[in-house]
Amino acid sequence: MPSRVTAEIRMMLETRVNGMWYLNISLSLGVGLEFYQTWSPSSHHRMRIAEDANIDAPETAVEWTKELYRAVDSTDEAGFADAFTEKGHLTWGNQDMIKRAEGIEEYIGTFFDSIDTLDHTFSGIWLSEGIEAADDILTLEADVTYTRRDGSRVTVPATTIIERDEEKAKAARIYVDLSPL
Repeated sequence: MPSRVTAEIRMMLETRVNGMWYLNISLSLGVGLEFYQTWSPSSHHRMRIAEDANIDAPETAVEWTKELYRAVDSTDEAGFADAFTEKGHLTWGNQDMIKRAEGIEEYIGTFFDSIDTLDHTFSGIWLSEGIEAADDILTLEADVTYTRRDGSRVTVPATTIIERDEEKAKAARIYVDLSPL
């Protein structure tokens, strides 16, 4: 007589850890075997560069941009803040300037908590020389798709200007109209 195997599947959405949500799936077959898998959106980076994007920047600047926005589109506030110098600052639209990496991480974390996901599709990446010899200025143009907590989506254009020194951001200015959110 064949034995009967009982299967139990448990799924649990855990809290955010370091800016990422984790979905834990556990499958127990009732015969001493258990399978456990953790899924996180960090492994599914949604940032992309459009095929017809206007790029006038060296590959190193493009790769830096990709790394930064993989953190952003994974809602990793620590990864975003880590791209800034110790005394770096962020200005978002007409909001007050956010100073220092710790303040940037806290501010961006609060914003990430207000949405479900975001996805950047870059249409332009330009690099120009800054005022000081070691500085450069990245200008980024993108369509950003935000997924609200209710699952609905909205896409808006955005421009970001980043002043970099030694591969870290000294200052960033983000221009985007978030009123549709």
